[in-house]
Amino acid sequence: MDWSPLLDSVRAAASQRMRDSSRQPDLEFTPLEVCTGRSRVYANHSAYILLASNMFSLTLIAHYNVEGIRPLVGSALGMSANDASPFLAMDFVKEFCNLTAGSLARSLRETGINLGISLPVGLRGYSKIFTPEAPHNIAGQCTAMCKLTSPEEALYLEVVAHCSSNDVLELLGNLSTPQPEQPEEIEFL
Repeated sequence: MDWSPLLDSVRAAASQRMRDSSRQPDLEFTPLEVCTGRSRVYANHSAYILLASNMFSLTLIAHYNVEGIRPLVGSALGMSANDASPFLAMDFVKEFCNLTAGSLARSLRETGINLGISLPVGLRGYSKIFTPEAPHNIAGQCTAMCKLTSPEEALYLEVVAHCSSNDVLELLGNLSTPQPEQPEEIEFL
């Protein structure tokens, strides 16, 4: 199975959402080689969101460093990066995951794949340190990583997909990159 259409769609949706929310037009998520054979700690905080149906699931995990993400939070809120608290950083990343998942769900729905979306969950600490990496090149399963181009080491996005239906796998092959949508504001608590 060629997972490229799905991974390209995830990167495009995540890049667009980050550009819109942070008001920084040059941001991009670029592919990153998945570390196999052992776990790698990407950052000390993370936010998870799940898109799922009975035959397909897609988990987005945004690994971030509070100090690295503060400039983006500050830009989004029109404040100094130093004034962006760890709470605001987590809220920003959770809402980024939520908007990205919504964009992906719309694109997948247009292809014929209907998914529910969970609420985003934020975690402090190294969530992957004791979890071995899943095989990333087996039929029906994909694990991939990408990272935000700037600020350095600020945000990594992990994509974990599982599919148990050949029909859904075929539909995923027809997935096109999401078109830019109207910018949505990140809503902070």
